[in-house]
Amino acid sequence: MKAFQEWIERTRIVLALVIATFAVTAGKAQVRPGDFDVTDGKIERAPGKRLKVSTKEMRATLKFTTEQSATVKFTYLGPTKEVAHLGSGEVRSQFGIRLRAHDDCNAVYVIWHFAPDQRIAVSVKRNPGKRTHADCLDHGYINNIKPRILDLPQPVEVNQPHILTASMSGSDLTVTADNKLVWWGDLGAVVLAFSGPVGLRSDNARVLFDLLVTR
Repeated sequence: MKAFQEWIERTRIVLALVIATFAVTAGKAQVRPGDFDVTDGKIERAPGKRLKVSTKEMRATLKFTTEQSATVKFTYLGPTKEVAHLGSGEVRSQFGIRLRAHDDCNAVYVIWHFAPDQRIAVSVKRNPGKRTHADCLDHGYINNIKPRILDLPQPVEVNQPHILTASMSGSDLTVTADNKLVWWGDLGAVVLAFSGPVGLRSDNARVLFDLLVTR
């Protein structure tokens, strides 16, 4: 009986979170190329008023403040011709959202891995007193965050559309992938020590996308 009650409560929470995500997404506006401050790589215009990234790396934040919530409607076009290595030496194809992006050394990352694995990775990068990638490199990542709910997204295939939404309320983070709840948890007090706009990140991925935010 206890297990059944726990299942009912979990289902109620999941439904409430998904409904809340739909409500947030409905009020969002599309971001234009000139709205970004790009510190690495390039974001280009694409047909149909869409955006595209084709550089081996891309780091960008918005030039204005929004709610800490963003949706990217994207299509993965395959890996880039040039290759960027992570600090570990790994070559990973990925694309995702930055929240509370104070700078390149202090931000929350919600990243969809395309290869070699397929999952949603949530991490906090925290380097007090440091600002640029040259200052902090790949140091300061907190990856061992235990969510209340964790699930795998649908597999990403080339030329198929997907949707990723990440929303924060205080230190609480909710992530949906293709309208499915895949991550929900508390990132801890560390994320309240810095703040900044919404942004994007990509590595070794050619992506056609729209970014939607609430001003």
